Amino acid sequence: MHRLNRSNWTAVLGPGFLSPLMMTAARFQVAVLALCQALAMTTNTVLITTAALIGYALATDKALATLPLAVRQIATMATTIPASLLMQRLGRRNGFLVGTLIGIGGGGIAIYSLAIAHFWLFTLAMGCLGVANSFVSYYRFAAADVADDAWRSQAISWVIAGGVIAAVLGPWLATGSQDWFNSEISDGFLVVYYPHLLVAPAYQGQGIGHQIMTRLKQRYADMQMQMLVADGEAIAFYEKCGFTRAGQTQPMWIYDGDEH
Repeated sequence: MHRLNRSNWTAVLGPGFLSPLMMTAARFQVAVLALCQALAMTTNTVLITTAALIGYALATDKALATLPLAVRQIATMATTIPASLLMQRLGRRNGFLVGTLIGIGGGGIAIYSLAIAHFWLFTLAMGCLGVANSFVSYYRFAAADVADDAWRSQAISWVIAGGVIAAVLGPWLATGSQDWFNSEISDGFLVVYYPHLLVAPAYQGQGIGHQIMTRLKQRYADMQMQMLVADGEAIAFYEKCGFTRAGQTQPMWIYDGDEH
């Protein structure tokens, strides 16, 4: 028994039978590639916007602040041709999977490096993301591979147009997401309460806590009341930030612990 392939089906059912199905599948693949391009370019925009700031916050020597971003750019340039050779050997699909796995690994390392405030680990993460970015430039060539001659140029344009989405989404994520993980509690009109302000021990005494409180106070400047609870050595810190004891109030709690 012979397996029916594209040529067999065309011979049996006529040349026009598979065209609509193949066109639909090709357009779907191009749409996926365009979405991948948009997400990748969004990542690039966010990293270009924030990497140097993160480097400055993590680096002991502030002159190294832009090193993570530079490592990312160098990694992209150094691995673009090897990425092409790898896809020539493994195929575009497997090559893109390799690039994606490297990007996922780099993202995980970046999250961990921020959690432990480790500059060199963050630099390594940026290098991994740079390698992953070298595969992104081949999305448009993949679109050209799946499209036929009639709309190949349009397919390439679709993928490249993903950058337009990134131009809007990237800056919004870089600036708009800064409040997603805030711990302050507010009714949105009258009162805001700050539960915790924690700075990693290695970065205390550098003015970071004071900058955070300054920005929080500016953000909620229209509130009638900004509140927090302070004890021990923290009292002097918050007094320097402009907080005073709230009248004749008496702190009260139900507390299951022995740290205070």
